[in-house]
Amino acid sequence: MLGFAGHGRATSRMPPVECADQAAPPILSLEGVTKRFKAGRQWVEILKGVELVVRRGQVVALVGPSGVGKSTLFHIIAGLLEADAGAAEFQGMVLPLKATHQGRQAMSLVFQDPYSALSPHLSVVDTILEPLRIKGHKENLYDRVRQVLAAVNLAPAESYVNRYPGQLSGGQRQRVAIARAIVTEPALLLADEPTSMLDASAGIGILNLLRGLAEGGTAVLITVHDLASACYVADHLAILETGEIVEEGAPQAILAHPVRPITRSLMAAARSFCTANSELEL
Repeated sequence: MLGFAGHGRATSRMPPVECADQAAPPILSLEGVTKRFKAGRQWVEILKGVELVVRRGQVVALVGPSGVGKSTLFHIIAGLLEADAGAAEFQGMVLPLKATHQGRQAMSLVFQDPYSALSPHLSVVDTILEPLRIKGHKENLYDRVRQVLAAVNLAPAESYVNRYPGQLSGGQRQRVAIARAIVTEPALLLADEPTSMLDASAGIGILNLLRGLAEGGTAVLITVHDLASACYVADHLAILETGEIVEEGAPQAILAHPVRPITRSLMAAARSFCTANSELEL
């Protein structure tokens, strides 16, 4: 059940959550982030001076239809793309807005497609161990694997560690991808459309999992295209339209007084989405 009351979360699935301390220092702070791509002889501005703050224990949802720049912004934050202009701080440190992993050791990225995100040649245990081995960890690795599998509700661990991606459902694959992302205990988790390729039931499970990670202190920045999912999981919404954040705030405030036409359009689409899925209701 998804709702547009309060935080927009289903209290039967998760308890009410206090928002992150708005006075706490930001984990991530973006200012004026701009990105252009060349299309033929013309340059197209995909991001237009994006400004955003994410704090510890907070879920921030970037919401908007395809093509508004959500994934591009994520790839810039993660160091996979270079920004043309702007500034960023991560954990109080200036973050280079170029394609580099410098300064990004304490953030992890979960990709949209759980079917291509995992190597078909690596078992679950080797998939999760990979980032630990890259960082040079050597002790108690299998204990840590069991811990993160329990954290993503894949238990008992012994039932999953030797499986390969082809032996998992889409929801299970995404949980393994999240386990891989959190095994190094990142301060910031970036989740790019993590439910878009899952059915409604599996998607709700992933959203609950991300909410639980935030309650444990992890900052979570998530992109979603549907407002219902955003309101279900997030403390703070940022509505994107053609590369700009045009409206932001707490879910209940935005839903009570939507300012922009795109927000009202997203609300109408969310109601249609909930009507089409019997597990969800407004």
